Amino acid sequence: MLRIFYIWFLLFCVLAFNTVQDTAQAQQKAQQLQYSQYATQQEQLPTQQEQLPTQQEQLPTQREQLPTQREQLPTRQEQSPTQQEQSSAHQEYPSTYRVITLEECIAIAQEQSAEVRHARNNLLDAHYQYKLYKKSFLPTLALSGTLPAFNRSISKITLPDGSETFVGQSLGNYSASLSLTQPIPFMGGQFFVSSGLQRLDIYGENAVTSYLANVVNIGLRQPISLYNSYKWQMKIEPVQYREAKRVYIEALENVSVQTIELYFALLEPQVSLEQALQNKANSDTLLIIAQERFNVGKITEDEFLQVQVDNMNLLLQIDELQNTLQDKRQAVVDFLSDLSDASVTSTTSSLAVPAYPATPAITSTASTVSPLFTSGNSENFTLSIPSALTVKSIDIALAYEQSMENGSMEISHRKRLLEAESEVAKARANNGFSIDVYATFGLSKNDALLRNAYLSPLDQEQLTLSINIPILDWGITRMQRKRAQARLHDISLTVEQERLDFRRKVSNTVNQYNIGQTQLQIVEKTKELSAKRYDMARERFMAGKIDFLDYSVAQNEKDRSQIDFIQALQKNWQKYYELRKITLFDFLENRKIDVKVQL
Repeated sequence: MLRIFYIWFLLFCVLAFNTVQDTAQAQQKAQQLQYSQYATQQEQLPTQQEQLPTQQEQLPTQREQLPTQREQLPTRQEQSPTQQEQSSAHQEYPSTYRVITLEECIAIAQEQSAEVRHARNNLLDAHYQYKLYKKSFLPTLALSGTLPAFNRSISKITLPDGSETFVGQSLGNYSASLSLTQPIPFMGGQFFVSSGLQRLDIYGENAVTSYLANVVNIGLRQPISLYNSYKWQMKIEPVQYREAKRVYIEALENVSVQTIELYFALLEPQVSLEQALQNKANSDTLLIIAQERFNVGKITEDEFLQVQVDNMNLLLQIDELQNTLQDKRQAVVDFLSDLSDASVTSTTSSLAVPAYPATPAITSTASTVSPLFTSGNSENFTLSIPSALTVKSIDIALAYEQSMENGSMEISHRKRLLEAESEVAKARANNGFSIDVYATFGLSKNDALLRNAYLSPLDQEQLTLSINIPILDWGITRMQRKRAQARLHDISLTVEQERLDFRRKVSNTVNQYNIGQTQLQIVEKTKELSAKRYDMARERFMAGKIDFLDYSVAQNEKDRSQIDFIQALQKNWQKYYELRKITLFDFLENRKIDVKVQL
C-alpha cells in the first residue's frame, strides 16, 4: 500500500510541475505579445499625430451635418401603426408604379388566369355531356334511301323440282324511307313509326317495273331485361352535372388560394427589401456617427468595424432581395396573365391597373375587372399589405354542415355509389337469359303504277319473340356478379373513410384559422412593441448610452416581427379561403357561394 501511495504521489508532483511550467510559458508569450503591440503602437503614433489636425478640421463639418441627418431619419414614434404600414407599402416608389391589393389580384385571377380557363373548359365539357344526355330521350327523325342499287349478274337459283341452274339477272332497285324513333325510358325499349317506298326495275326483253309502298309502319322494340340503362342514366347524369358545377366553384376558390400564396410570396421579399433599404439609410447615418465617436475615442475600433461590417452586409442583403423580388414578381405575372392574348410572353404583361375600391368580401366572379396583364411592362407594380379578416372565429359544426351541403365531395360519393350499384344491377341482369320482343303493324301495297300503290293498302302484322337461355357457362355470370358486389362494398368502405377524413380536415382547418386569428393579434402587438423598442434603441445609441450590438439586436427584432406579421396575415387569408373552398360558404357575408356561368 505504501508503494502504491508513493507512486501516485510522484505522478501528482510531475503533473503539477508540468502545469506550472506551461502557465509560466503562456505568461511569457503574453508579455512578448503585449510588448510587440506596444512597439507597433509607438511606431504608428507619429502617423496618427500627423492625421489628428486633419480630423479635427473635419469634425466641425460633421457636427454641422449631424442634426440634418438625424432629422432625415424616419421617426416611428411620430407615426401611427397605420401610417407606418402605408409608409412601408408606398415607400420611394416611382409615380409610374401601381399599387395592387390582394382583393384585386384574386378578382383578376378568377377572371383570366389559366387555371380558371382550364376549370371552365371542364365545366363546358360536363355541360355538353349533360345536354347530350337530355337530347338522347327526344325523338329522332331519319331519312334513308338507296339511289340506285343496280345488279347485272349470273346467279344460281333453285328450280321447283329441286334442281339448280344459273340464270342471268339484270335489275335496278330504288328505295327511300322516313322513320321517327322515340326511346321509352321507363321500359328501356324503343317506339318507332316509319314510311317508305321501293321501286324494282327488271331489264331485258320482258322489262317490268313495280312499286312497293309502305304507307305507315308502327313498331316496338322491347328487351325484357332486369337492367334498364335509361333508368340508371336518369339517376347518374344529373348528379354528375351537379358535381361538375360544384367542382368548378371549388376550382375558383382554389385559384384564390394559389393567388394568396403567390401574393404573399412576393409581398414578403418586397417588405424585406423596403426594410433593408431603410436600414441601409440608417446605417449610413450611424456610420458617420460611429466615425465621429471613434475619432474622439468614445468607441473602440472593434465596435466601429462592427458598424462597417453591418453596413456592407446590408448591401449584400439588398442585392439578394432584389433578385428574389424579381423572381417572385414574374411568378405573379405569369399566373395572372391572360393567355388568350397571343401577344403575351414571359416579359410583356399589361399593368394598366385601374384604381379599384377595396371590398371587404370577395365574390367568386370578376365581371367588372378590366383585362390586366396582357401587354406592357410587367415590373411597374407593387403590392399593398392587406388588412386582417374581420371573421374572428368560425364554428366547426357550421363549417362541416355547409361543406356537406354545398361541397362536391358528398355529390361525388353519391355518384360513385350509383355507378357501382348500376354495375351490380347490370351483372345480375346479364346472366345469359334474355327475351326480346319485336312487334310491328303497318299498311302496304305493291303495284305496277305508283299512284295505285297507295290506293287501298293492305294491313300487315309482325311479332317476334326471341329467347336465349344459357345451359352451361361455367359460373362466369356468377363470378361477374360477385365481382361487381365486391367492388360496391369496397367503394362503400372508401366513401365512409373519406367522410371521416374530410370531417377531420374541416375541423383542423377551422381550428388553424381560429388559432391564427389569436396569433395574428399577438404578432401585431409584438410588431408594435418591437418598433417602439427599436426607436428607443436608436435614440439611445445616437446618445451613446448603448453599444452597436444592442442596437443591432433591436433592429433585427423589429425586422423579424414585421416578417412574422406578414406570415401571420398569409395564414389568416389562406386558411379562410381554404375553408371557402371546402365549404363553398362565405363566412363574411354568411351566404352560400354560387356562380352563374355563361356557357
